[in-house]
Amino acid sequence: MANPKSKDKVYENLQYRIITNSLKPGDMLNEKDLVEHYKIGRTPLREVLLQLQTENLLQIIPRVGIIVAQIDIQEIKDIIEMRRELEGLAGQLAAERVTGEQLEELKKIYQKLKKYLASENQDIEKLAQYDQNFHDKLYEATQNKTLKSTLLSLNRTTSRFWYHIAFQNSDLSYQFEDLETILEYVENRDATNARKALRNHLDRVVTKMKNYLF
Repeated sequence: MANPKSKDKVYENLQYRIITNSLKPGDMLNEKDLVEHYKIGRTPLREVLLQLQTENLLQIIPRVGIIVAQIDIQEIKDIIEMRRELEGLAGQLAAERVTGEQLEELKKIYQKLKKYLASENQDIEKLAQYDQNFHDKLYEATQNKTLKSTLLSLNRTTSRFWYHIAFQNSDLSYQFEDLETILEYVENRDATNARKALRNHLDRVVTKMKNYLF
């Protein structure tokens, strides 16, 4: 029987493999193979699978099996509409409430990302991790736990779509061009422009993704 820590690790690993397209839409998963691979009991594994199903990452179909869910484009559109408003609010609150320590962390993350973008060999997963770290710290700076958890949940779904198209698009620099501007507004405590900058950031991403969304 797996302990809660190992169950959490299985959940995080399976979620990561689905989001990063290592497990592709339509792939079939075998419960017995998963039990052996992760060295976890059937009961905690089923709890993990049910959780991933609630996140629309898996489909569990009786007498058929466990299938990696297809990406729902309409769901992506709906989430991006929500994210546009919530990201704007996050920018506003972060500018108003960020602590000195959080601001320094944001700067460090951005500088690491900037340095990595200047390198010749770029890895999609590493770029995505830097971007996610920046947004995670920004959400933390809102001092609003509900807003942070909501945005993190929405990001999981859109991140899967981002990975799906990232492998078909060699130019990903547009994803990161706005972060310096956002950081400047947060540092200057300019809540109005921080809100606008986050909303504009989502608009730019949607513009680049429109061939896939519309």
